[in-house]
Amino acid sequence: RKNVIIASRKDLIRGDVLIDDAPHNLENFIGNKILVTANHNKNYQECEIGAMRVDSWAEIYMLISILAAEGKEDE
Repeated sequence: RKNVIIASRKDLIRGDVLIDDAPHNLENFIGNKILVTANHNKNYQECEIGAMRVDSWAEIYMLISILAAEGKEDE
């Protein structure tokens, strides 16, 4: 909760996870990419950019929890 960044220039962000509904904002991100389903991206193949697709904030929370647990295992 304390390390959340809201920005329009996603290409400037460096972090562990980027959540967005616009695939072009995720394309060059180095970390974990989460594509939120929206009308304008329903037919987009998220695997082309290495993203994981979610349909709700509950799914985002669950996915980030899994990623965080995996990160702790790597320590």
